[in-house]
Amino acid sequence: TQILVKRFDKKNIRCMVYQPKNFDIITSRKSHKSIRYQGDKIEQGKVNVYPVWFDLVMFLEQIIEDFEHLAKKGQTIVYQHTGSESSVCMDENLLRQCVYNLVSNAIKYSGENTLIECNSQITEDHIILQVRDNGIGIPQEDQKHLFELFFRAQNAVNIPGTGLGLNIVKKYTGMMNGSIEFSSNEVSGTSFKLTFKKVSNESVRTN
Repeated sequence: TQILVKRFDKKNIRCMVYQPKNFDIITSRKSHKSIRYQGDKIEQGKVNVYPVWFDLVMFLEQIIEDFEHLAKKGQTIVYQHTGSESSVCMDENLLRQCVYNLVSNAIKYSGENTLIECNSQITEDHIILQVRDNGIGIPQEDQKHLFELFFRAQNAVNIPGTGLGLNIVKKYTGMMNGSIEFSSNEVSGTSFKLTFKKVSNESVRTN
């Protein structure tokens, strides 16, 4: 396992290159049960939003490290943060589920010896997260159904999955007043982008 952290002070960029051990991907029953549990909670209206302050960079680095045993042989995950700030006020658990689903999908639908990019950026007004892969992509005709409950793209039906993950990501993102957008084709892979309004210390004190 190799973790390389570089800091570029002039550009306010922090980059981590993570190359997992050479394990074949294992589709975890525990992971599937967790996703189904989250889906049930949403349908039952049992999910609430509890924003807290935390370090986004440390949060995302830990999530990526947790994927060591799920990555395929030779897959490399690159995480880069842009911005001089790293502290955010968001629901940590809901955001974790969003990132987990996006990164696990990137791993699942990409082949061996491929690159997965995770980027975060904090601007004056927004928090932006992006996960990009070089995987099988999403057929154009399936893209309009992508966030539907239990939907599986036609080129993914033979790959284990629940069809719940992206539905959960969209709902959790919306609950945190965020938006989700994506681009995909079957040649260059898929990119998901989550955008949230930034909460400032001043607005918290005002409220």
